[in-house]
Amino acid sequence: LNEALHKKDELYTLKWPEKTDFVRLAARYNATIIPFGGVGASDASNVLFDPQEAKDFASSPAGKLLARAFPGASQASSGMARGSEDWGDVSNADRLSFKDVPVVVPRAPWEVSRFYFLFGAPISTSGLNVKDAEACGVAYKEVQDKVNECLTYLKDNREKDPYKELGGRLLYETQYARPAPTFSPPPLGKKH
Repeated sequence: LNEALHKKDELYTLKWPEKTDFVRLAARYNATIIPFGGVGASDASNVLFDPQEAKDFASSPAGKLLARAFPGASQASSGMARGSEDWGDVSNADRLSFKDVPVVVPRAPWEVSRFYFLFGAPISTSGLNVKDAEACGVAYKEVQDKVNECLTYLKDNREKDPYKELGGRLLYETQYARPAPTFSPPPLGKKH
């Protein structure tokens, strides 16, 4: 969720906790971890205000004026359901509310680039001792590195894609009646 609700300067950066819990859970069930990267979705919108900037704006004279003009907006942003006086269970209300969310606006369709996705080579957790904190830490770091490799590969190759923008892609696809080509993914297991 943190990667999706990023700040202005955090585009395509991993913000994982220090805990290796998901690796330990995967190891407990001998699950295979598939590193994954996606590029493009975050470029489909512009971050107007980071969470702190939004809080600062809300307490500014202009923010207070807007809050008076649109009273339902302050309730919705604080996690209270529209038309509801109370969530009933405060713990659930707190858990379900969106805190520290940036204020974003969508870009015009012609400004949105193509979306790119890449699945990395599977990482087996078979034989990984759940109680071995050091081994789980090594596996966790490997997963992070592989996800970062996926993101780097996609970002670098996106810049070389002649059809990444909508206009050129639509012209090609209209003229040739097939999807516009893009770059090929690297072979699995090969360092990008």
